[in-house]
Amino acid sequence: MRKGYNYYDGLKKAIILAKKSYIPKGKNYPKVGAVIVDESGNIIDKACKQAKIHAEFQMLYKLPDNYFKKKDVTLYTTLEPCTHRNNPNDLSCSDHIIRTGISKVVIGMLDPNPAISGKSVSYLRKHKVKVIVDNRYEKELMRINEKFLSKKRVILFDLWGTLIKKNFRNADPYDVIAKIIKINNKQELKRISNSKMFLSYDDYFNFIEKDIIGRKLSETDKDKIKNVIEKNKNIRLFKDTIPVLKKLRKAGYKLGILSNVMCFGLDKIKKMFKKYVDFQFYSCEDGMAKPDLAFFNKAINYFKTDTSDVYMVGDSYKYDIVGAKNAGIKKIFFITNKKKAINEAGGVIKLDSLSDIIPYLIYNYK
Repeated sequence: MRKGYNYYDGLKKAIILAKKSYIPKGKNYPKVGAVIVDESGNIIDKACKQAKIHAEFQMLYKLPDNYFKKKDVTLYTTLEPCTHRNNPNDLSCSDHIIRTGISKVVIGMLDPNPAISGKSVSYLRKHKVKVIVDNRYEKELMRINEKFLSKKRVILFDLWGTLIKKNFRNADPYDVIAKIIKINNKQELKRISNSKMFLSYDDYFNFIEKDIIGRKLSETDKDKIKNVIEKNKNIRLFKDTIPVLKKLRKAGYKLGILSNVMCFGLDKIKKMFKKYVDFQFYSCEDGMAKPDLAFFNKAINYFKTDTSDVYMVGDSYKYDIVGAKNAGIKKIFFITNKKKAINEAGGVIKLDSLSDIIPYLIYNYK
């Protein structure tokens, strides 16, 4: 290495490159610069982030294995390299560093995501790569990425079928109640049941008699309806519900529940999720229900953020997906085990389970 040259010079070059990053309008990606320098201080290659394409990836992905194995080169990057990609067939930037034989990496700032901060450092060191975390320019890097670092990322979850198992395998409770009271169209029953606070079962029965069927319910039918509602109050969480919520909060996400629910048993639900989410929005309390735009806007406005930083996770195409799209939410996760085609290119990503969102929202959120 030539006299007077030190690893801070290489990082300065990377910072200059970071300022040239291309961030598409409406996106909030970090600005990242990276440079590869040989032992004499000569720049071998350099890159800055181009939309979703990481700087390190641009320099390394076409190179053969062990390309730098017998060369004393250093990679300088302003932000900690990723260790995970959405597509399991794609190598992370850290894996490309290891694969190409780079022997030393200097990092200007660790990942701000607390769930993965420092992971690449330990991962690279485990694979015999020397890693230096130089925070001398951290304030400047934070200023460059002020918008990215200050963004408030919000995830809105549906409840039934997303966080909680449905209690009716082949029908929702309104199908069962509609059959009991002998009506063909359950939509009005469902809409009002979910968007009105009933103080008692008698209050609910009066609503059905007056607004839905125009006649008195038999005591037998009342008992049947009550049994349906009581069964639906039996809350069974998916096994990954709490672990996923914990991981997402640790990663800095603001979490909310946005759900169409009856008022019966609501206190139990709210108590169950109180320490895992930041706020709970329920249709029976707010007098509105999904897919109404006003209901989505209430949640978005509560968190005081832009729709570009909001994610929706649900299992109903009509209520969760269509409603989120109408609200301008572009990042939507649809949890379904059905084999129907989902247009992922339209911003909807199909998942088989709740835990499948972790690779998208934590490991590769940049």
